Amino acid sequence: MLIVLEGIDGSGKGTQSVKLVESLKQKGVDVALFAFPRYTITRFGAVVGQYLNGDFGVGVHPKVASTLYACDRFESKHDLEAQLAVRDIVVCDRYVPSNLAHQCAKLNKEEGTKLAHWICDIEYGLFQVPVPDLVICLDLSVESAAKLIEKKAQRAYTEKKADLHECDLEYLKAVRNWYSFLPTSNCSRHRQWEVVSVERNGHLRSVDQVFEDVWQVAESACKDII
Repeated sequence: MLIVLEGIDGSGKGTQSVKLVESLKQKGVDVALFAFPRYTITRFGAVVGQYLNGDFGVGVHPKVASTLYACDRFESKHDLEAQLAVRDIVVCDRYVPSNLAHQCAKLNKEEGTKLAHWICDIEYGLFQVPVPDLVICLDLSVESAAKLIEKKAQRAYTEKKADLHECDLEYLKAVRNWYSFLPTSNCSRHRQWEVVSVERNGHLRSVDQVFEDVWQVAESACKDII
């Protein structure tokens, strides 16, 4: 089973992915974790890091940028399929929905929708990467995300406090809107999509409170495994 954690930058995908994997292991589940982009593992992951660092400028067309992310997953396809073949569950911190939300957010809705179909055709069609069984989307306001991004530890691919995507709040708002649109559109491919709120009544919830909901969703979807 392939479980994907998604959400805008700063929403806690990495933290919740690790907690989910640790909790699954405690339950005796055979599980593996992937984090995309794979900056230090694949050749295209390294190029994605250069792109996010601004090495190629700020005018890279989203179709070109989306191809870099797709190729990172294509390079990882053998490893991913090998783990899916022997593990009960594979958890991914970001996957194809990130490519859809982040790149389509740079265009108007009509052009973004066309790009979304193109990305899916490339990733799921041409490259034939596995379709997620469950997407858990962590929903967070952009204002809170900006504060959390400020607290992030330094990343391997950039010395900047915020990368090319993280520093543009209007862009992050558009990405969040695309994450809201994807579950009910015909632009994405997934078997189940669930939303977990990182805030309640305008206040950030604790990591453990968010994880309670993440675990409940995962446990319900994987009741034959857990």
